[in-house]
Amino acid sequence: CLGAAMAAPAAANGAAEFPRVAWPVVGADGYDTFVGDSALVDCTALDPYPGIVPWNPTPQEAMTLCSGLRGCGGFVYTTATATSAQGGSGLNEAKYCAPQSFVSGTGSATTGIGFVRTLY
Repeated sequence: CLGAAMAAPAAANGAAEFPRVAWPVVGADGYDTFVGDSALVDCTALDPYPGIVPWNPTPQEAMTLCSGLRGCGGFVYTTATATSAQGGSGLNEAKYCAPQSFVSGTGSATTGIGFVRTLY
């Protein structure tokens, strides 16, 4: 019975991820994941900013790059439709963020979506 299996709590070897804490300002070594939040619309850019970033990235490409940077706290992903509506490039864009620097605001068709890197 599937209902009984879904009602049971996850075992220690379950596949569910539970983000533990926001990515530390000083960076960290450990497993990470990303949590998207449409209310996080901007951030402070990484400093120094990566010299080479994916052109017209997918969210997965942005996650991969950020995961490879010890000090990356996540990114704000803006779709091609949103950048075009802003009068910009009309390409997908990702702004890579310093840890714990996201700014909340009202999400709209022209804003990006924050993907916060978390340690678990």
